[in-house]
Amino acid sequence: MPGSNAVISHNEAGEALFVEYFPPDIRLPKVISKYCNKIVSMTGIKLFVIDREINSLEVACEFERNGWGLISMLDKNEYKDLSDWDAQIIGELEDGSKVYSGPWKDRTDDVRHFVIVEKADRLLPYWGTPTAKELLDPVQWPKVYSQRTDIQENSFKGMIAHGGLNVNFGTKKIIMPDRHQERKKEKLEEKLASINGRIKAKKENVKGQENKVKDSQDKGHEKRLEQRQENLSKMQAELETTKNKKKDIADRIEALGPAKQRQDRDFRKQLIMTFRTLLLENLLKLFLLTLHEKIDIKLSLESLISLLFKRSGAVMQTCTQIIYWFNTEGLSKSYKKILKKIIEGINTLNLSREGRLIQVRLREAPG
Repeated sequence: MPGSNAVISHNEAGEALFVEYFPPDIRLPKVISKYCNKIVSMTGIKLFVIDREINSLEVACEFERNGWGLISMLDKNEYKDLSDWDAQIIGELEDGSKVYSGPWKDRTDDVRHFVIVEKADRLLPYWGTPTAKELLDPVQWPKVYSQRTDIQENSFKGMIAHGGLNVNFGTKKIIMPDRHQERKKEKLEEKLASINGRIKAKKENVKGQENKVKDSQDKGHEKRLEQRQENLSKMQAELETTKNKKKDIADRIEALGPAKQRQDRDFRKQLIMTFRTLLLENLLKLFLLTLHEKIDIKLSLESLISLLFKRSGAVMQTCTQIIYWFNTEGLSKSYKKILKKIIEGINTLNLSREGRLIQVRLREAPG
């Protein structure tokens, strides 16, 4: 039998096919926690800087339970002004902006520590876990967080060119039950079950109070009868109100209608593209580090891609060799010199493919 995440389809013969797939609605905090755990286990790094998309007290507590430091930024809708914090000035930035530090003023259960930069027209509030405060001086948090843009965002933008992320592979859709409708219905059914229990209890209370009123009438009570009749009226009114709530919930369940289906994006293609790009990026960096050991010039990854991997040329294969020629057309003398050193370095690596030695040569443009 297929699992809860299976998609049922049919082939041309009408036979049912069960295809397992990776559910696309995994919560981002769980993904990040699992990913950071791998980083800690492999590198020992315990201080993370992540953008405001991870902004959450729940995430901060999760990182603190694991003994990791986390620095992020607070969303604008979570504060009004500097008075929201019990903050003390701890320094200034290079541009003269004052830096404050402290906890929330009225939220004693929040484990996060805050560093607030007061600009001329706005506040920039950063937050970190207690472990982050131990690992890095809070006055350094704004500078470290600003470096994240270049390290993370700009780095990924640089991968687009050689990772092919701009290629349009189309968007595959998966037909599956409407999760949003299911969740709404589940919540309403829980409320309906709860309110049915309350109605049952209120009916029993009304019946008991009716017996008390009858008892008072039989015994000729006056003041007590009046009190019991007044309580009975209140109980009956509460019962009617609860019944109206039940009817409202039942109408909302009925309004949802029969089970619906929806189309979800298939994230497998995006995952493949992302992993392929990260793998390519890591291989290029490894190749550059290996090449640096063979050449005596400074060379960035962007220059290597532009001078070598983006350059046109030709290839010839023999029984023992694979020979690549790279065109030098359009290159200045200085760039030709750099490319020549790159090629000399590659040839000293003695690279091979399928048992054949790889040789790289320059092909000068015709005069």
